[in-house]
Amino acid sequence: MTLHEIVRKLIGPIMAVGDTTIDDARVVNMQAHMDLVDNLLQDLIDTSINYNRHEASMKHSGEKARDYLRETAEWLQEATDAVERAEREAWERHCPHCEFNLTNAVICEMSKRAPSFDTCPLRPCNKEGR
Repeated sequence: MTLHEIVRKLIGPIMAVGDTTIDDARVVNMQAHMDLVDNLLQDLIDTSINYNRHEASMKHSGEKARDYLRETAEWLQEATDAVERAEREAWERHCPHCEFNLTNAVICEMSKRAPSFDTCPLRPCNKEGR
């Protein structure tokens, strides 16, 4: 069994399934998961300060931790960008009934907050079936 499998077994599942009772517990699991990641990252940050030490072993571990943190920061930025692109693409669709197209419309600052049905152009149109 890998460390990842052990941690997942200890913390429990974090992926929502659409059932409020189950998903409430999974949000608690997700918080435990995030707390663990925070602590592990802090351990790496604490180790990375050794990157400029004169002792070869300390310097090596510091450089390795620093390089990993840089790579992780880049990976997280790419993942965040991909999520934001997916959100934008989802909002750039049009209503199949009234053909309102959001491609050139203001997207309600969606990266900051979700639009409400009162202000969002994608609110259900008044045509039949919506």
